[in-house]
Amino acid sequence: MEEADLKAPEFWEEVDRFRYRNRFTSDVAEDAFATADPLNETGQLVVRGLYVDVRSPNCVDRWINWALGGEKI
Repeated sequence: MEEADLKAPEFWEEVDRFRYRNRFTSDVAEDAFATADPLNETGQLVVRGLYVDVRSPNCVDRWINWALGGEKI
């Protein structure tokens, strides 16, 4: 699989939909989409539709959160 340059405007001219995967939970937001001008002047990507199902954290979630130095959940 070829890596894409997400900061290249040409990339966003060809992409209409993509998937966002949460690094912590591995949940996927299937309906995520970039705004009309996804790259703002700071170089940050602006994305909408990052909706994922919410569930209660289990023991593994709590341990990972603790190991990463997160707040108590």
